[in-house]
Amino acid sequence: GALVLTEGTNRPTLAYLMLAHEHPTECARLARRILDSSQALVIHLDRKAAPDFRERFDAELGEPASAVRWSRRVAVEWGEWSMVEATLSGLDTIAAFDDPPGHVVLLSGSDYPIRPLEQFEAFLARHQDIDFIETVDPERDLWVRDGPQHERFRCWHGVNWRRHPRLFDLSLRLQRRLGVHRRLPAGLRPHLGAQWWVLSWSTCERVRELARRPDVQRFFRRTWVPDELFFQTAVASLVPAENRRSLRLTHCLFNDRGTPLVFHDGQDDYLARQPAFFARKLAPRATGLRDALDAMAQKDAVPPLDDDAVGGQTSDYHDFLERHARGMSGVFCWGRPVPL
Repeated sequence: GALVLTEGTNRPTLAYLMLAHEHPTECARLARRILDSSQALVIHLDRKAAPDFRERFDAELGEPASAVRWSRRVAVEWGEWSMVEATLSGLDTIAAFDDPPGHVVLLSGSDYPIRPLEQFEAFLARHQDIDFIETVDPERDLWVRDGPQHERFRCWHGVNWRRHPRLFDLSLRLQRRLGVHRRLPAGLRPHLGAQWWVLSWSTCERVRELARRPDVQRFFRRTWVPDELFFQTAVASLVPAENRRSLRLTHCLFNDRGTPLVFHDGQDDYLARQPAFFARKLAPRATGLRDALDAMAQKDAVPPLDDDAVGGQTSDYHDFLERHARGMSGVFCWGRPVPL
């Protein structure tokens, strides 16, 4: 499992870590784009995935099966520690490589590059000692638009909100009345941020070491949505500010209910204008969107980003959110009138 530099370049090697649980055809298509750039790919497949996922993935990939490394599988539950455990499992697989990568890129199977990966690799080559992960200090800034922010880590969470919403709310109200205020393990200050990040391997090693501490595991196992808390807290606590950027290199949008929006065919022009390198979530059937993004990458039709613009918001960001809230032609949206 050695990582190999692309011949004739001085680009740092990357290890892509994909979290997958459904849609093997789309996951295989993303895998092909990654493998075409001669980089390493590790996939964590949710233990609850369909039994034929690997068979369908391998048939669709069109590459030697040995090109992909698979990590130890975890049964992932939304909002629970298992999401962090799945990511750590992927990092364990990367740690077994003969040569360490320069950076690790965390993606989901519904992500897709929105510009040539060569541009992304060139960007990281210019920032080899920098970690890119959103780290928002909840004591200073509001990160959660609607719902618990401090109570994500100050309260005890042992009930899954999606499966038992009423019991979850009852537990939270009770702890509020009792004034429950848990404190993080020594040396850690809470930070929140998007799940998807790009970290240097040296930082990944330090995070893996921190995750092995029994007190750290005990604490974060009883937090809410720890994939938006653990890595962010770890990096903000372990890495000097000058070596990290609180930026999202994966473009994503959320509606007023905090649900990620899904991109469909015909939205390639919007994505191509975004100052990021990946987008999520692409609809499983958005083959035309993936085709258009591939075509732009092959023609090098997407101009390189200025480094200072990466991770920002364009002028049409909020316009896109507003249009989506009104409903899109041909796309049904629960709770919205059918577009004319």
